[in-house]
Amino acid sequence: QVYQDLDLFELAETVALLARKVDPQRMEAELLLGSVAYARNELAVAIKHYRAASSLAPTAAQPLLNLANTLGDLYRQMEARTSNQDPENRARMAKVNAESVAVYEQ
Repeated sequence: QVYQDLDLFELAETVALLARKVDPQRMEAELLLGSVAYARNELAVAIKHYRAASSLAPTAAQPLLNLANTLGDLYRQMEARTSNQDPENRARMAKVNAESVAVYEQ
């Protein structure tokens, strides 16, 4: 966490990858990897890590909160990019929005 707070994302990522290698069931490693990806604006990658963290610790609140927030951010990015509002893009956006709401409801 200290590395992340100091904007040392490469070092934070290295530490998280090592922690995951030592203990693949370590939820905190996936959580940190998700936070690093989020800070890099790699939202799809962050979502993958937050989902993994949540599956490792289903009752932990932080992975779910991060997942829901990131899904919401992804939705807003998609919405901003969709100027013509074609039905296919709207359907994808609705799916992301529904998942975000479902995660918050957990």
